[in-house]
Amino acid sequence: MDKVELLNVIRVLGKSKVIEILRSLKDGEKSFTDLQFDIRAQISTTQRAVDALTEIGLIEREEAKRGGKRVVIYRLTPLGQEVLRWLDDFDRRTKKLLTVNK
Repeated sequence: MDKVELLNVIRVLGKSKVIEILRSLKDGEKSFTDLQFDIRAQISTTQRAVDALTEIGLIEREEAKRGGKRVVIYRLTPLGQEVLRWLDDFDRRTKKLLTVNK
């Protein structure tokens, strides 16, 4: 990932509900409605976050059939999985530092 791409990823990660969507997809693919429920957000907020994540390649969308209906599902891309691992590691390290500095 070059410098410009990294800056785009960091910019997108700062948007509302983006990290929550990545974490929601950690265990597998989900529909838009499932994501919206998981992150407890309005449709417009969820759509903006999903669009931003799709645009930079952290998640992908695909049409699928569920219960006889066509739905759009979302899943992490390999890059999205790596970014999520990085975020989880960063979170662990930050908590450890905060605990040590109390």
